[in-house]
Amino acid sequence: MLALLRPNVALCQACLLGAIALLIALPNQALATDGCYAREYSASHLAQHPDQTVTSMALGLRAQKDDPKLFDGAIAVTVRGSDRRRLTVGICEPTGRNSFDCGIECDGGSFQLRPSSRKGSMRLILQRIYFDGGCGFDAGAGNGYELTAGKDDKLFRLDPSANARCKALFEEIDRQGFAADAAN
Repeated sequence: MLALLRPNVALCQACLLGAIALLIALPNQALATDGCYAREYSASHLAQHPDQTVTSMALGLRAQKDDPKLFDGAIAVTVRGSDRRRLTVGICEPTGRNSFDCGIECDGGSFQLRPSSRKGSMRLILQRIYFDGGCGFDAGAGNGYELTAGKDDKLFRLDPSANARCKALFEEIDRQGFAADAAN
C-alpha cells in the first residue's frame, strides 16, 4: 500500500512547490523596462488629497543604447494651478528584483520605481525632482520647477499607458536636449 502512495506524495509535493513559486512571483511582477506609465488624477481623488500638487504624471522607460543595463526615465507632470507640462529625464539603474533607483544629473533630484500590487502598474517614490531645468537650472531665474516629497506628493501609482504617449514624451525630451539622454 505504501508503494502506491509514494508517487502521489511526490506529485503533491511538486504541485505545492509550484504553487508556492507562483505566489512568490505574483507580488514581484517585472516592470516593463521599455514601457509607458501614466495617471490623470480625477477631481474626486484630488479632493481627497488636498495637499497633492501633481494633477497628472507620465513616465517612459527606455534602455540606453550604449549601456542596456541603464534606462532613461522621462517624466512629465502637471500641477495644480497650471496647465504647463513640466519635463525631465533621469538615469535609472536596477537595484534588485524589479526595482530601479533613478537620479537626475546636475543634482536634479531622485526617485525610485517599484512594482505595484496592481498588475502591470508601478509606484514612483519621490524624493525631489527639478523639472525644466537641465544642468543649467537656476531656481532664482524662474526657469524650472521643484517637486519635493510632501504629505500627498511622495508615492504615485502609475498604470500602463499607450507607448505612443511616451514616444512623444521622449521625442520632446530629445528635442530639448536633456542631459540624461545624451547617450541615445
